[in-house]
Amino acid sequence: MNTIAFAHLQKIITASSGIWNAKASMPTARLDLAAAVPSDGKIYAVGGHNGANYVATCEQYDPTTNTWTAKANMPTARGYLAAAVPSDGKLYAVGGYNSSDLATCEQYDPTTNTWTAKANMPTARSALAAAVPSDGKLYAVGGYNGSDLATCEQYDPTTNTWTAKANMPTARWGLAAAVPPDGKIYAVGGHNGANYVATCEQYDPTTNTWTAKANMPTARGYLAAAVPSDGKLYAVGGHNSSYLATCEQYDPTTNTWTSKTSMPAARYRHAGAVPPDGKIYAVGGQEGSIISAACVQYDPELTVITAEQIKQIKALLILGG
Repeated sequence: MNTIAFAHLQKIITASSGIWNAKASMPTARLDLAAAVPSDGKIYAVGGHNGANYVATCEQYDPTTNTWTAKANMPTARGYLAAAVPSDGKLYAVGGYNSSDLATCEQYDPTTNTWTAKANMPTARSALAAAVPSDGKLYAVGGYNGSDLATCEQYDPTTNTWTAKANMPTARWGLAAAVPPDGKIYAVGGHNGANYVATCEQYDPTTNTWTAKANMPTARGYLAAAVPSDGKLYAVGGHNSSYLATCEQYDPTTNTWTSKTSMPAARYRHAGAVPPDGKIYAVGGQEGSIISAACVQYDPELTVITAEQIKQIKALLILGG
């Protein structure tokens, strides 16, 4: 096969890699929720809005049985919150909105099914992101509280204290954040007060510095980000003039983005998480006019080839001789 034909074949297969599968729906349909995986290895979907009210709902998903279980509600009903799991293995639900922007920080212990109020964030905000890099502390980044925020604040679960850190270069809300194997936070997408952005900025907790990285191919906000078993960051769904099913993969070793198999349905204001099976689960959100309870799983290790792509591959094989 000649070099050009082989390159085209590689491109077809790369774009087709990854398969989405429908899983059991959440008991409670909602948008503007958050999700994270504490030490028990299950996904906890917390908070959100059910179309009538902000909710305190906490539901647990077990990927080994494909079942959801209702758990103790959060003390504070809210949406537009963020959730992450620092070094103590417990889930922290931070910030959000319910009548006003919130500085609330509440800790969930999956072993006792109990919530505990913790020190508030210094900056009340909603539509923020949270992630835990290599130092094991929780970082709350960006958001909105009447202004577009570049704020980055670090929470230490051992001392129950918050510390201001270097601001992001780009103030924005409706962003997402995740941590690949390099141990740094990547904050992607969002809205800067004028437009949805494709921005990707990396935070290094060892130097307290931010670095601009390659932009996403698709500008969008209200997306989800997660890092599955292949160690790359995936930005899924979101909104930019319309709902998106877009799935784009970021490789921190090459600073490049690659388009991947789209989600089965376009949606935004959803949450994403990765349990020990190494797959991405996208839960809830809004699909058109529908507030969704859907849960879909992305497996980065599998590949699906469509009939049209088979035709393209056959043509390339003929071309390559």
